[in-house]
Amino acid sequence: MMKKHIILLTALMSISMTAYGQHLFFIGEESYLSTEAYSLSANSESEKDLNIAFAKDSNYAFVAVRLEISYGNQFHGKLIIYLDDGNVVSLEDQVVRDYIDWIALAVYSLPEEEIRKLKSGNINTVRYEMRGSLAGSGNFSSSNRSGINFPEIVSEFFE
Repeated sequence: MMKKHIILLTALMSISMTAYGQHLFFIGEESYLSTEAYSLSANSESEKDLNIAFAKDSNYAFVAVRLEISYGNQFHGKLIIYLDDGNVVSLEDQVVRDYIDWIALAVYSLPEEEIRKLKSGNINTVRYEMRGSLAGSGNFSSSNRSGINFPEIVSEFFE
């Protein structure tokens, strides 16, 4: 009898830990199951830190980015992710972008081939372009100075 209680307790703890670890990324009229957002340090004094999360729905994988800005600009063009192992993940397919409450948001499709790269090489730097008003437009980058272990995060989320 005691063995059944221990097994049941272990199962319930696993379920609650899994449910607690799930996040949602909201953009426009869509929401995606996601990892938590991780902060990458801005490489320019004029920009704020870039937040990045990995998201998915029943059919597709995504990279979601978020940036607090004061100019009304939006993400534009490619999202380029440079990995520590020398590989580059170049995401051209921007699914949706949004701007609300001084925050620019964008979601990019993440093909399976690029997921494999992210599982084996850690993110070093992310390059992105902002467009809109003249102030704050341009190409920027943010780096993983905190040593976040992205291969582990990507592997667990997309298993």
